[in-house]
Amino acid sequence: MITETNSSKAKQLIKNSKSSELVIQSQTHEFNRSVIEYGKFSYLLFPNISIKTQRKLKTIDSGLDRVSAKAAAKNKITILYDLSKLHPLNKKFLAFELEKLMEIIKLCKKNNVKFRILNYKEDKNAFAFLTSLKASSQQVKQALSF
Repeated sequence: MITETNSSKAKQLIKNSKSSELVIQSQTHEFNRSVIEYGKFSYLLFPNISIKTQRKLKTIDSGLDRVSAKAAAKNKITILYDLSKLHPLNKKFLAFELEKLMEIIKLCKKNNVKFRILNYKEDKNAFAFLTSLKASSQQVKQALSF
């Protein structure tokens, strides 16, 4: 797992890595876009709670945009979302993170990007959770088959 915050150093680590199943921790929007366009890794892990994003009235900064999503589909990068990082959050920040998760699900659905979730307890509860966040049933089945 690569947790580097500098995109050029992360690209160098990807290049030097022997493994094809690399996981990159998401960082800022610019970092994510740069690394996704570079490709040559398998998974991008969301959320990164330590990164504070600015909330705007009309846009949601989830760390992923439509250009990044198209590049992820082209480079066959799977978006991972770790649900265990949501448990320690208070209600306000949990709402913000769920809002970002909805945006990621929507972008993945539109651009045919593979999406998976991690650290859920039961399939049935995860299925209900994802469908309540507007994921299609096909997308939910794919997200749970990891």
